[in-house]
Amino acid sequence: MESIKAFIRAADAILEFEESFAPTANNQSAYSLEVQQAELKSLWAEVKSEYKLCLPKVDASDTKTVEDIKLKYTNSYHAYVCCAALMGEHMHNLTGFNQSPSSNSTIIQPERLQQTAEPVRYSLNLPPCDTEIFHGDVLQWPSFRDLFAAIYGNNSRLSPVEKLFHLNQKTRGEAKAIVSKAPLTNDGFALAWNNLLCRYENKRVLVNTQLNLLFKLPHISTESEAELRNLQREINSCISALQIHGINIDSWDALFTYLCSIRLPDYTLSLWEQSLDSDSEIPKWVELDKFLTKRVKTLERVSNLKGESITQPKVQSADGEGRTPTLQSRTGSKPINSHHVKTNSLKCKLCSSQAHILKSCQRFIEMQPNARLNAVRKLHVCLNCLSDTHEVKDCKSMFNCAKCKQRHHTMIHRDQSEEIAQSPASTDPTEISTKSHMASIKAKVSNVPTSQSMLLGTAMVTICHNENTFTVRALIDSGSEGTFITNSLQKRLNLTSRKVSARVSGLNNTVSGRVQTVCSITIGSPRNKGLKLEAEALVLPKLTGLLPSRSINPSIVKRLPNIPLADNNFHTSQKVDLLIGGDIYPKIILNGVKSKIFGSLIAQRTVFGWILTGSVPSEETKNKPTYVTYFNEVSLDNQLSKFQELEEIPKKPFFTVEEQYCDRLYSKTTIRNSEARYIVSLPFKVVPTETTFGASRHIALKQKRKKWKHSQQNVQVNDLVVVRAKNLPPNEWRLGRITKIYPGMDQRVRVVDIKTQRGLICKPITKNVIIPNQC
Repeated sequence: MESIKAFIRAADAILEFEESFAPTANNQSAYSLEVQQAELKSLWAEVKSEYKLCLPKVDASDTKTVEDIKLKYTNSYHAYVCCAALMGEHMHNLTGFNQSPSSNSTIIQPERLQQTAEPVRYSLNLPPCDTEIFHGDVLQWPSFRDLFAAIYGNNSRLSPVEKLFHLNQKTRGEAKAIVSKAPLTNDGFALAWNNLLCRYENKRVLVNTQLNLLFKLPHISTESEAELRNLQREINSCISALQIHGINIDSWDALFTYLCSIRLPDYTLSLWEQSLDSDSEIPKWVELDKFLTKRVKTLERVSNLKGESITQPKVQSADGEGRTPTLQSRTGSKPINSHHVKTNSLKCKLCSSQAHILKSCQRFIEMQPNARLNAVRKLHVCLNCLSDTHEVKDCKSMFNCAKCKQRHHTMIHRDQSEEIAQSPASTDPTEISTKSHMASIKAKVSNVPTSQSMLLGTAMVTICHNENTFTVRALIDSGSEGTFITNSLQKRLNLTSRKVSARVSGLNNTVSGRVQTVCSITIGSPRNKGLKLEAEALVLPKLTGLLPSRSINPSIVKRLPNIPLADNNFHTSQKVDLLIGGDIYPKIILNGVKSKIFGSLIAQRTVFGWILTGSVPSEETKNKPTYVTYFNEVSLDNQLSKFQELEEIPKKPFFTVEEQYCDRLYSKTTIRNSEARYIVSLPFKVVPTETTFGASRHIALKQKRKKWKHSQQNVQVNDLVVVRAKNLPPNEWRLGRITKIYPGMDQRVRVVDIKTQRGLICKPITKNVIIPNQC
């Protein structure tokens, strides 16, 4: 019996070991796994020895005990195998080599670890290594080939069909097309891999690609740390790639140094030539590589001290060539220019005879503003400071026009009327000058011939609110940063809104409107009932004018491609109540573009259908004269009124004696009772001494009887009512009492049960008259 108990204890020990080890197997280090592996082997050895001792001592006739011992031994064996396999798998992942699970495998002791030349580092959890997506680039093929072969191709745990699956996932473009031709079977992987090797394993193409990169390296105009480092890195990369492909480049130093030298800036090239010991010997690439490394580090240190990148300024020499100074002051940071500099005398670009600037030219001063502007544009000088060294976009002057504060010189400023008078497109001008209410108005009406009409992308969309769907016309504008809705549509749909404060800026950074409210909307598509797009819409009084600006001939629809349009009435000039901006623009655009429709239109596919954008030829447009009105109003009355309101001295309110009495009476007598009602006293000019109101009870009763004739909402059970009957006079109406009320969903009672002398009836409250309890 003792031997059986010893066997049971040994078997239970190995089962308990499995129960405690399995949950923590992923958190073990390689060394701890080795220690536990030794412990597991000792436990299993004890189980086997106890099993051999106890089994002969059990009576063979006791079959139940024999079966229990054998079952215990089998469970212990399964636990041992499970733990040993789990340990071996984790040790393989941690150390990179397989531990033999056999019983005679040796355990590496800590003393032996210290004696090895390169000790194994345990407890190091490295991130998973994976190859990048291969798109068919010849330069990326060698790295992709080796990585994929190491991770997937040489992995004995993966079957060929699994390798083919991973190869299909790691390729794109042309490479994916080559892999896709192989069937997804075990034999397909070898076929796909060989096809890739035949396509990209081309040594000649790889070498030619590297040489092409080497000969097309960019030239460096100004010495900088980043550009020098990039040039050095690209050349070394090409050299390494050529060596990998088996090209002997031992005698290519002259080629590499020449290709690098002609791309260096002048100052760096001069330093390189000065560093050479011999003028006749061909320098090695290793020497130039060391020089570039040293020069890059020097520029890096200097830029860190200066806080800026070092560039070498050029001066104009006497022979007209640009040279870089080579001397620098030892006491300061400014370079010392030691070259003879040739300067040209200043001449006016307009008159070409005198040495003065353009704005001082007498000929320029005598010109009209329009003629000055034409001269400035012809001479290609700055519109703001009239300098010929830069354009207006690069002008650093802080001054603008003194009259309109715009970005141009005051001498070329033109009034609004002058701009209109010089418009070349206007015909049949009419000048209007009126004065009304201290206002000066100048207007210009011109008939502008137009040959084309512009189409913007419009669509019919739905807005869902309170389980109802409303169809509106929307403009799709990717240039807008937000979505906008008209105030009229927001009120018509009764959309809830909240207060905001924002302004809308348009072209030239001008404020075109201010937003005070924003509402949440749900946009849907008539073609896709399941589409729901949530958006925050800014509310404006008006979004834009009618789109398109002029109606287009409806026959254009018949000649369009057979595509479902987002707006079937795109040719009709209609208003727009919704503008879909860039916040939800990416969510509505789908794949599909049709260009060159009628030569100038483009169709784009969206979730609402196809939208049309572009210009429509003149033959498709309903020709109507277009009138462009230029209007400028300066209201002196409004300006003076605002000035007086701002500068006027505030007046202190003055109360009369009666108003002061009313104020004091209100403060003293106004109270709030326990029923939350306000009690207010009436101010009498003369306080009455006797209260004689007369006989008013009869009038009050008549007023109350008038109310009885109408139905009342506050009906209750047991109220006494009179049931109306159209075919009987009021004195013959039946009398009854309410026994049950039926409130609706809004908790208002509209139907009641009434018990009368003839029985129980159900009537609406409009057919009953409630008799009050007190008259």
